[in-house]
Amino acid sequence: MDKQLDILVVEDKEEHQESARVLLAGHNVEIVGTFDEAADRICGTSRYAHKKSSEKKSYAVVLTDMFLPQGRGDCLADKSQGKIEMPFGYCIALMACKEATPYVAIFSWGDHHKNGIAYGMEEFLDGTVQQVGNSRLAILGAGNYNIINFTYKTPDGRIGTLEEVGIKKTDRIMKREYFTEPKGSKFVKNWKAALDYVVSGKKKQEE
Repeated sequence: MDKQLDILVVEDKEEHQESARVLLAGHNVEIVGTFDEAADRICGTSRYAHKKSSEKKSYAVVLTDMFLPQGRGDCLADKSQGKIEMPFGYCIALMACKEATPYVAIFSWGDHHKNGIAYGMEEFLDGTVQQVGNSRLAILGAGNYNIINFTYKTPDGRIGTLEEVGIKKTDRIMKREYFTEPKGSKFVKNWKAALDYVVSGKKKQEE
């Protein structure tokens, strides 16, 4: 994508934040890690803090993880609960749509064997795209190889698809056990593929 975009990425995991910085280089990218930070920037207000935030910004794209900590815990009696991950991605995506952000995506990497919300999302992780007001909203699974090229960080710090980091494809990785990480490498989210998909409907390049 040639056009430089203002993008908000909402992601609390350090390795996925790093992949966003690398894969979205060339765009104006801001990364936050909690629901409260995202609400400040998208809406400019925290409902339970009873004050406006000066941090509100206008973005062309909002890409958010599904499970995130709340952050400050403005409405919580026990502030420590603000560190517990909850499915705030839904709220963030709808807030972005309410603010007429042109392109919005929930980009999740959840284990449906461990979490009921992740299981419930299975129906939508195929790249479902909806028009919500003036926004284009996509729901993507980071592990859906039909849409998203798998991306890895290698032990020497390189981030890219299997081919880009020099890992030879095998049937074991790509088909029967494609959640298995190549030895010594760590799976990271392919934010560029998510961006391309929500903006243009473009799936991964056929190989």
